[in-house]
Amino acid sequence: MSIAAAQGEMCSAARQELIARRRVRVTALIRHVDFLLEELERLNLASRKRAPANWPSRLAELEPLLPFAIDPTWLRPRRNVDAIEILFEIQNRLMRLRSGPLPADVIESDAALETETRP
Repeated sequence: MSIAAAQGEMCSAARQELIARRRVRVTALIRHVDFLLEELERLNLASRKRAPANWPSRLAELEPLLPFAIDPTWLRPRRNVDAIEILFEIQNRLMRLRSGPLPADVIESDAALETETRP
């Protein structure tokens, strides 16, 4: 095996290791978001309409851990349902990151389905 081939294999292995670590980190973030969602759902089922007073700080603690920027207005939800929607959006973005980029044909077919369902 040539030096170039060995170096290529090492780079490939390092890249695979990086992808695996990223997937583990994103999965842990998804679990944390699940935990937060369960907490809010319990409050919602208990007929609590307003987001807890500590909620802005809880979201602020989550923000630096995320591999993407979030809208600053998300840090100030007033109602439980608003906080739940924010967490669903964060979770959706994390799941897309974990699964990796979608093939072009899937994106095109998904876009076609969206335009077919619109009035």
